[in-house]
Amino acid sequence: MSIQLDDSGSGQIQHTYQDKQYAYCYISRSQTGFYIRIKYSNGKTWDGDHFGCIVTLQLADGSPAGAARFVAGMRAALGGHAKERELTTHVEVMRDVREITQADFYFFIENKVHDKEVWRALGEALQAAWDAYKDRNPDETSMDNPMLRTITLPM
Repeated sequence: MSIQLDDSGSGQIQHTYQDKQYAYCYISRSQTGFYIRIKYSNGKTWDGDHFGCIVTLQLADGSPAGAARFVAGMRAALGGHAKERELTTHVEVMRDVREITQADFYFFIENKVHDKEVWRALGEALQAAWDAYKDRNPDETSMDNPMLRTITLPM
């Protein structure tokens, strides 16, 4: 994705990674370079990911003048409001900043653990819990047993 910077050297773009997963990018010119701010938003209930973006600043002839890389791990919303994270950097350039007219964006997701692996592991854990439950001694798993009244899940 590319945007042409306006006369003030500013621009913005929005990217949709997947349903309910977004990046909002803002660029503004300074005396020595450009401020680049990226806000990531993850509204998925169960799917956390590592969002990324590489931004390159281009001269009018298309040659690169600077770049920045952003990566942020985002937890799932877990039924609440979308999780958001904002990152900002300043890219200094060795050219007159007015010569930079375009910004190119490459958006990506880095899954440290592929979602299929998470669901496979969860399925195995649930199967093990079911196997232990179905072979139980009813006296040990009675709801009268105070040890079984409260279950605490790690977060």
